[in-house]
Amino acid sequence: MEETAENIGADVRIMRAAVRLFARNGFQAVGIRELAKEAGLSSAALYHYMGTKNDLLFQIMMEALQAWYEVTLAACEAETGAPEKLCAFVRSHVISSGRFPLESVVIDTEIRSLKGDQRSNVVALRDQYEGLLDRIIQQGIEEGNFSTGDPKLVSLGLLEMCNGLSRWYRPEGRSTLEDIADGFADIALAAVNAKRDGVPLRLNSLKVKPASNINHQVSERASRVAFLAHTGKAEK
Repeated sequence: MEETAENIGADVRIMRAAVRLFARNGFQAVGIRELAKEAGLSSAALYHYMGTKNDLLFQIMMEALQAWYEVTLAACEAETGAPEKLCAFVRSHVISSGRFPLESVVIDTEIRSLKGDQRSNVVALRDQYEGLLDRIIQQGIEEGNFSTGDPKLVSLGLLEMCNGLSRWYRPEGRSTLEDIADGFADIALAAVNAKRDGVPLRLNSLKVKPASNINHQVSERASRVAFLAHTGKAEK
């Protein structure tokens, strides 16, 4: 059934409106009246369906981050060696960021707006996600497939590279999201000087699942989070 304002629950409309506004204007700049108008509700109705604005931000970040983590973990666990896992992580991160750019912007920029336990919980989940990449790089070093002076610096650089996608990727651009994911995987392999038996590794030399598989997994996971996949494109 095609979605319309009438058949989408008010709670989902609020979440989608909040993601759009928080990504476009920043959490602190969004007022309750603006949020109610974006969701197509009165201010009184908005208070009925939500707690505080901070509670709304916390829910958005936790649900989106959990979806990111689960799909990326599954993609990595489907591979064996560290080079293959590194490609899976980068491609999953790229595809998730490209499919859901507004959620990505909110996650990247609005942890600063959370306080207390809410902030601690989001940071812990983010660190758990980023820890996947740290462990993959360390595995590659221990196996002799990766060579890098500062593993943490490389990890941070790769995360920033992937996070930036939500600010410039457009579906109508010259490269598909899956092509970009593959290209970034090659950059990641080069960043860690990935080799096997002395031979430099690139994506096309590895036996890995196609990016379309990861894209499908992202869709499957997002379907379990009502507000994902319906928040529109990132602002230019």
